[in-house]
Amino acid sequence: MFKLIITALFAALLSISVQALNDPTRPSYYQQGAAKKTTFKLNSVLWSKQRRVAIINGKALSEGDVIAGAKVVKIEKHQVRINQNGVLVNLELRRPPIKREQ
Repeated sequence: MFKLIITALFAALLSISVQALNDPTRPSYYQQGAAKKTTFKLNSVLWSKQRRVAIINGKALSEGDVIAGAKVVKIEKHQVRINQNGVLVNLELRRPPIKREQ
């Protein structure tokens, strides 16, 4: 009887530790559970002949930088192109409407 209880406890502990193991072939950007979609907001663009910087989600990025698994491909004056999981996405700089006083 004692051996049966010890065996059952050992089997339970073994199954718990096996569930906690990570798959070494899983991509680094994979998140377990429901897929979490990241939204990107282009806050600002600093653009000149010498330097191009995009502020995306409050973070300063240059061409080639990565944010939340998406790579910044091209920075232009009013838009930024990113590669998100093999899909090219254009982020456009949205300007608030200017209210004219009369």
